Amino acid sequence: QERIDQANPSQHCLALHIRMTDKGHGRPRRQLLDFQPYAERYVSLTKNMKTAFMYVATDDATVIERIYQEWSSIDKTRILTQPNVLRSRDVQPIFRIYRNVSHETNTQGLVDMYAMSKCQFLVHGFSAMAEAAHFLNFPQLHRHSVNLDDGDTTTRMSVDEFGELVTKQYANQHLQQ
Repeated sequence: QERIDQANPSQHCLALHIRMTDKGHGRPRRQLLDFQPYAERYVSLTKNMKTAFMYVATDDATVIERIYQEWSSIDKTRILTQPNVLRSRDVQPIFRIYRNVSHETNTQGLVDMYAMSKCQFLVHGFSAMAEAAHFLNFPQLHRHSVNLDDGDTTTRMSVDEFGELVTKQYANQHLQQ
């Protein structure tokens, strides 16, 4: 529990589960740009909430670096991620790179899963970890998540619909002071 709370001390958050390495069974790798509009909408709507954060769970070290470099509209102090995580720097999965430390990589995966489940919102692709986070925070995340791999853009929750959910969730938190 201590590692989970260290990774994500907030319960006012958007979790982004950005998997880039072990997408099997023909599942597409989502581009970082697919996540960005949801993250930007969340951060813009919660800019006056000092306790609102964005939790990023990823298996790819370059994702965090690129978010810091490319998402200029997002205050970097609002981004949380698990510290000292073993991540890939290419498309090779973690379990292949770090075979000799599987207990630690499994523990890090569980910490990310529980840290994501503390959030009110989740943007993700198909993933057993994202599904587990849903069940750990049911029905909240079941109603407040965007699966970028589920259907096409006409059936998926739009950024505007997502923004309405955020506004409704935090209506009493003085979003637009």
